[in-house]
Amino acid sequence: VTSNSVVNVTILKTLYNSLGIRELAIGSCQLGPEGAQHLSRALQHNTALVELDMWNNDFGDEGVQYISDGLQYNSVIFITNLSI
Repeated sequence: VTSNSVVNVTILKTLYNSLGIRELAIGSCQLGPEGAQHLSRALQHNTALVELDMWNNDFGDEGVQYISDGLQYNSVIFITNLSI
């Protein structure tokens, strides 16, 4: 785990409890599957987020499945970019 990924995961954990964030751009943050798992948990609990841009994060198949699982619980979000 690099220090950059620790920072990214910390941001995603903050999103889990934050109801004030409405837009989030996390393109090219190199989150990988671990970050996707944290993002999935945040998406399940954060209903304030309405726009998400998450291109170029090397999620892989496992990470995309995590995000898909999280989106099943969030009906208000609009994904603007999920290029993998």
